[in-house]
Amino acid sequence: MRRFITLWASIIGLLVPGPATAGGPPDVTQAPEALPLIRHIGLEDSGIEHDPVLRQVLERFLGDARDDLMVPGGRTVETVLAALADPAPLPPQYVDDRNIMAFWGCSQPDCRLKAAVVLSLRHNIACVILHHTVLDPADPATLVPDRTIQATATFHADIFAPAEGPDGGRVRETCRRELVHASQRARPQGYWLARGVVTLRRGPYFRPDPGLSAEAGLWDGRDPNL
Repeated sequence: MRRFITLWASIIGLLVPGPATAGGPPDVTQAPEALPLIRHIGLEDSGIEHDPVLRQVLERFLGDARDDLMVPGGRTVETVLAALADPAPLPPQYVDDRNIMAFWGCSQPDCRLKAAVVLSLRHNIACVILHHTVLDPADPATLVPDRTIQATATFHADIFAPAEGPDGGRVRETCRRELVHASQRARPQGYWLARGVVTLRRGPYFRPDPGLSAEAGLWDGRDPNL
């Protein structure tokens, strides 16, 4: 738990939370770029992963950030869009009194890499989680009930967090919840959940932070699925 708090306390330090605001529709004068994405709210297979507005918002947030998650040195914008290619069964949603939206997806054809995107509609601040799970054994169908063999689902994640922003505190908290939910959903029945490599990348350059990432724990060692 201490490591979990350390990660998100560090992210808070990177952000400049804005003042509390009343619920209601987003302020269109502050976020004209992101606002059109609300047309996907609540729609299954809405096509948000193909929306040029989403690309524009991600380009602004991620810039020329690079990663090795799909291809060596690939642009993270393209990685995120590829990881949203197959929409999740859950459609895009409003969160935080309609100030923030969240949506999910995974890469085709086998959903190896999954994505969760949290987006402030007021200030175009985003947080992106790219994650995958390594199963041992790889095929759940081969599991045999045996207490001497512990099947594990090892959860790995890269978190692209904003450096600052007036809505940063809300985005951070929503991103934290999505990270926990993603880790909890990662374990097939019969597997124990294990923490793998969790890498925090801070804007505006999104370089990995080995020192902070080494302390970044999702939980205190207990399987949250139990």
